[in-house]
Amino acid sequence: MLLMNVEQSGVTLGWSSPVLARLQSANSTIPTTSNEGAWIASALPLASLFATGFSALSMHYLGRKFTIAITAFPYIISWIIIALASTTTELIIARAIAGIASAFTYTVTPVYLGEISPDNIRGGIGLCISVVGNIGTLWIYCIGTIPELWLSSLLSALPIFGVLFFYLWLPESPYFLLENNRKEEAVNALKRLRNKDNVEDEIKQMELTISRNSDQNIFKELITDPSHRRALMIALGTVTFAQFTGGITFLFYAHLIFKRAGNVSANLMSILKAVMQLLTSIGSAYVVDNVASHECYNFNVMI
Repeated sequence: MLLMNVEQSGVTLGWSSPVLARLQSANSTIPTTSNEGAWIASALPLASLFATGFSALSMHYLGRKFTIAITAFPYIISWIIIALASTTTELIIARAIAGIASAFTYTVTPVYLGEISPDNIRGGIGLCISVVGNIGTLWIYCIGTIPELWLSSLLSALPIFGVLFFYLWLPESPYFLLENNRKEEAVNALKRLRNKDNVEDEIKQMELTISRNSDQNIFKELITDPSHRRALMIALGTVTFAQFTGGITFLFYAHLIFKRAGNVSANLMSILKAVMQLLTSIGSAYVVDNVASHECYNFNVMI
C-alpha cells in the first residue's frame, strides 16, 4: 500500500503503449491519427515538467503525507475522463492530468520514504520505487489490450483508492514536523514509525540535520562547492544520457514498435519486455546492496 501511488504512476507511463495500438487500428472506437497519438503520449511528460515545481512547494507547505494523499484525485479524474472519452482531445487532457499526478508522485514519495525510513533500510526502500513502478507498467501491458476503455480504466484505477485512505492513516514525516516547530507531534510520529518509545536520540539527530541544512544555501553549495558540483554534473549527465537512450519512447510505443516489426505478437513481446524490465529492477536492488556504487554506475554506462 505504501507504494501504490508509484504503481499507479507506472500504469500511467505504460498506458499509451497498448492503448495507442488499439486506437490507431481499423476498428478503433476513437479513430486516432499518428499525430494525435503522439500528443496523447507526450501530454503526460509535458504536464509533469511543469508540475514538478508545484509539487515541491506543496510538499514544503502542506506536508509530505498530505501531498501524496491528494495525488489520488488527479489519478482518479484522469481515469474517469479516459473511461468516458469519445475524442482524442479528451484523452490528451486526461493524460495531462495524469502527468501532474505522476510529477507529484516521483517528487514527494522518495522524500517521504527517505525521511520515515531507518538508515539501515533506506537504500532498499528507495530501490523498491523502481520495482513497484515496473509492476504497474507490466499490469497495464497485460490489461491495456482489453477492448473497452472503461473496463481497463476501472481495473487500472482500483489501487489508487488505497493510497487515499492509507496515507491519511500514516503519520506525517518527523522532519516536516520539526521544520515547522511541532516537536511533540514529531516525537509521537517517530514513536509510531519505530514502534518504540525511546526515540530521543534520533530526534536530536534530525534536529541537527535540519539546523545544518538551514544554515546553508543548498543551491549555492551545489554550484560553489567542487565536490557537490561534481556530483551534480554526474547526476545530471546520467539522467540526461538515460533519456536519450530511447527507453521512454520504447515504454510509450512498445506495442506499435513490435506490431510494425512484423512476424511477432506485439502483445506477447511487450509483456515479455515489461517482465524483463521488472526482473532487471529486482536484480539491481540486490546488486546495489552488494557491489560498490561506482562499479554499478560504470556497468550501467557501458550497457
